Amino acid sequence: MSSPAVKVYFDFNSPFSVVSIMRLYQISKNVKPSEEYEFFTANITHPVLKKVTYDLKPISFGIVLKRMGAPIPAIVPGSKRAEYMWYDVSRTLKSMGFDAINPKKLANWPQRTKRVNNVIYLLQYPKLLAQAAEEVLPAQTAAQLATLLSPASSQECFNLAIEFAYQTCFAMYRENRIIDSEEALTVILSRTFAALSFHEIPVLTGALARISKMSQKTIRFESDSTNSAFESNVFGVPSFYTETAPNLFWGNERLIDAAIHAYSGSSNPEAKL
Repeated sequence: MSSPAVKVYFDFNSPFSVVSIMRLYQISKNVKPSEEYEFFTANITHPVLKKVTYDLKPISFGIVLKRMGAPIPAIVPGSKRAEYMWYDVSRTLKSMGFDAINPKKLANWPQRTKRVNNVIYLLQYPKLLAQAAEEVLPAQTAAQLATLLSPASSQECFNLAIEFAYQTCFAMYRENRIIDSEEALTVILSRTFAALSFHEIPVLTGALARISKMSQKTIRFESDSTNSAFESNVFGVPSFYTETAPNLFWGNERLIDAAIHAYSGSSNPEAKL
């Protein structure tokens, strides 16, 4: 029996999404908290977090806002709310052992993220990757890619995707890279595969970079996920969506609640009252 799943809708331009990515990254790495009294919004030790699976859904949230008729950006730069956002995100990251974010150094934020979104989907879904490789690459290269990227389980796919998400956040918020550029994407992919001890890294990096740019199947997949977020009433990121109703949990602090709901809903526990 498969574990209950939590869909994780996020946008790399959302600082609060970054916190959720870092939490999921630490969960995948079995990291022990750096603080005896960790923030609830940084918690990675609740037992239910290991009893569910996570389906990463990077989206173009600006499109969702536009379809909602909501103002863009959702938080006005320079406002008191924006100042609090950066402060709150940074103190949470610091409680997890990560560096704070300095918004004054983010000359390229916000920026285009569709291409890195595409890579997340390619790494997470082997069937999509195989179809996209056949669409874009020569047959021999597509076969080589399938051999090199042959995860044994959905958990391995998730570990690869969340490692890429982590490396993307590092490049975007610590190094101020333009993450949709060829140079940055090559660096991010190379770091991802090196961190997980893959072989033939230049082959993998070159193939994924090409597919993420040229595969119409993958481009449509990312667009469909953004549309799915709108249809699922996602109005903010990060949001967590479960298979059992009520489905939607908004905000990084609701990760544990979503996991509990997904797990208890799948096991149908008896009422205690």
